[in-house]
Amino acid sequence: MARKKKPFRDVRDRNFLEIANMPLVENKSAAIEWIKTSKVMGYVFQQARSWNFLVASYSEDDGYVWHGVNYGEENRKLNRETKTAYGKKVFDALTRDKIDLMPLLRYRDPEEEFSPLESEVIQFLATKKHILNLVFITATYNGRIIVNKDGTCIGQNML
Repeated sequence: MARKKKPFRDVRDRNFLEIANMPLVENKSAAIEWIKTSKVMGYVFQQARSWNFLVASYSEDDGYVWHGVNYGEENRKLNRETKTAYGKKVFDALTRDKIDLMPLLRYRDPEEEFSPLESEVIQFLATKKHILNLVFITATYNGRIIVNKDGTCIGQNML
């Protein structure tokens, strides 16, 4: 018997699982706004990095900075084999959001105490609607976010 393919993967990343702690919010838009200010953004950064959309470079002046793999290039070169339906969705969202074109940004300043949400890279990723929408849909599909009949949303752990 053939195994049924799931359209959304059950994500086990610890940053992603923080989404289950989302308080009650009034709608999907408010849920995505909450995601932008949560540890879930660490998962978004990991996805962009592991799919080779973002790379780090060392600069004498700035230390390590991150940039899109196609930043400064005339033609976008994105050639990645996707083996799963979920992988294709992630790749498509990152491509549509043009993450590969991200300019030089600092993930952390070595001179200051690190706060992930103040990271220039995280702030850039928080402006991208397709990947954030995919995170929301994945979380609802897997029961990490509950969408009530009145449209309000709440994290699974907050029930």
